[in-house]
Amino acid sequence: QLWAEGRGASWLRARQVGAKSTKFEEQSQFGMVDADIVPPQAVWKALPGWCCICRQHAEAILALEGRVGGEIWPAFEKVFAPEELFFPTMLALAGFTSTPPTTEGQ
Repeated sequence: QLWAEGRGASWLRARQVGAKSTKFEEQSQFGMVDADIVPPQAVWKALPGWCCICRQHAEAILALEGRVGGEIWPAFEKVFAPEELFFPTMLALAGFTSTPPTTEGQ
């Protein structure tokens, strides 16, 4: 059950900028995230853009702004299709990645 108590699981396929990235992705998505708010090495993209996150991960995303002392969403204002980057990046910032952050992608 998605909203069950305890540890949940989220479903998304995400990667970082790397050899599989197109010029469009590099320039209009990864390159447009405000680096003053989110470090470039922390940016992830879900493709396809569909994802399902569990309650534990949603709560961790909501708690991030309180932990960093400010709003994070403005970092994505200039990004084309920001929803493709917002959720996987926020999950990475909250410490939920299957691999350590790199600039090479997966």
